[in-house]
Amino acid sequence: MAFGSEALFDNHLNIAHFLKIIAYFVPFVGLILDYIYTYHKQRLVTEQLEETQEDLAQQTLQLETINSTLEDELAERTQMEEALKQTLTESETTRAELEAFNRSAVNREMRMIELKEQVNNLLTAQGEAPIYQTDTIEEAATHG
Repeated sequence: MAFGSEALFDNHLNIAHFLKIIAYFVPFVGLILDYIYTYHKQRLVTEQLEETQEDLAQQTLQLETINSTLEDELAERTQMEEALKQTLTESETTRAELEAFNRSAVNREMRMIELKEQVNNLLTAQGEAPIYQTDTIEEAATHG
């Protein structure tokens, strides 16, 4: 018998059984409380995970929108760059044409000055007054 019990179902035996029930009940209550704590903790973690997933989905949408905008800007800048390259090429061609025209115009003017000087020299050689007032080629080059 347990704890000095002398007869079946006496006080000592009843107390021993009661203590045995309490000994099983205390860990059982601890397990239940731990289960409840774990359940609440898991629920909080699940809620936080769902909130994080929602935030991630929103941020993904924002990033997709930003990415789309950046792609559009990149395409626009690429087009602008191509247009600038074409404009630069056209400007270079136009500049080269203008330089060639300028050289030919200056050469023509220089030749005109030479011819006027020759006419004036021939008129002076014949004893007549020069009819053209001309700068020398050096003076024309400094003015032009």
